Amino acid sequence: MEKRLFAVIIKKLNKNETIIGLFVFIISIYIYIESIHLPDFGKSYESPGLLPAFIAVCMFVLSIFLIAEEIKKALNLIKEENKGSGEDATINREPLWDQRIIMAIVIIIIYIIILPNISFLGASILFLFAIMSYLKAGNFFLISMISLLIPIGIQYLFANVFQQLIP
Repeated sequence: MEKRLFAVIIKKLNKNETIIGLFVFIISIYIYIESIHLPDFGKSYESPGLLPAFIAVCMFVLSIFLIAEEIKKALNLIKEENKGSGEDATINREPLWDQRIIMAIVIIIIYIIILPNISFLGASILFLFAIMSYLKAGNFFLISMISLLIPIGIQYLFANVFQQLIP
């Protein structure tokens, strides 16, 4: 029975979201391991590994949430099918590599290229605004506020709490 339930859950999972969640999970572990190998990690708040470690932990936690949410959705689909509807309750899913994903990767690559040439703050504001606008993550005001407040908050956190300047 347990093997059958596991197989049904795997069948109902949104493979796109699950693969992305697992990819981010693995990358976050790699980033964290690499960050602790940087000199002086953990000896002071001025360690160069502090920012990558912080980002890796955030990515790790968010990937766990993404995978758990997909498992929860799969279980809900199974419950709906077992209620007696008799129909397949599978959600229509988009292909993994559609135009939005490819364009998002291009925007990320552009961000990586411009980051050394301008400040973290400027590059991050432009990046967040571009990616959220392209993905239609909200109205202009909401996108603008998030694009401004998140990088400013990160800059403030690292400058004042961790006493680590971000270039």
